Amino acid sequence: MTENMSVPAAPYAPEPESEPGPVRKPRRWPWILGIVAALAVGVGIGVAGTPSDEENQAMIDTSVAAAVSDQRAQLAAEQAEAAAALDDAKKQAAAASTAQRAADNAHAAADSRSAELDKREAALLPREADAAKSTFGNGMHLVGRDINPGTYRTAGGSYCYWERLSGTSGEFDDIITNDNVSGASVVTISSSDVAFKSSGCGTWTKIG
Repeated sequence: MTENMSVPAAPYAPEPESEPGPVRKPRRWPWILGIVAALAVGVGIGVAGTPSDEENQAMIDTSVAAAVSDQRAQLAAEQAEAAAALDDAKKQAAAASTAQRAADNAHAAADSRSAELDKREAALLPREADAAKSTFGNGMHLVGRDINPGTYRTAGGSYCYWERLSGTSGEFDDIITNDNVSGASVVTISSSDVAFKSSGCGTWTKIG
């Protein structure tokens, strides 16, 4: 039987100091990746914030369309205002034309009435002139110019003197016939008589 035998312990020897290993430099690639990531995000933000050419063109088209729409609306309003003014002018012209036609018609009617009255007056003048020559008073009157020949009557008065004359010289030989009456008197004046003279006889009126 083998006996347990103790093995003598090895003498203590101090561990040799370990030599310093190479110094590790800090790793740079994580920082580089961070910077690249930040730049990518910034570029993405910049790209996202900057409109594209299509977006720019779309905004321009929208602005132009809005401006054109505003101009068209303003032009339409101005055209409507001009049309309304023209319509008012036409209405006023039509009213003025109607008033002018009415005035012209009134003037024409007045002219026609005046012409008619002139004709009637022209027709009455000879009658009035003839009537005037058929009534006269005291004094000397030329036959055919101042008085018409014919038979005349007067109411006369207390003293009525009349003469039919062949002349107007005042000579006695001019007297064709005469009379001195009181009260009413009737005398016939011939167309061959030159004049007729009366005094105190009143108004002579032709009766035939």
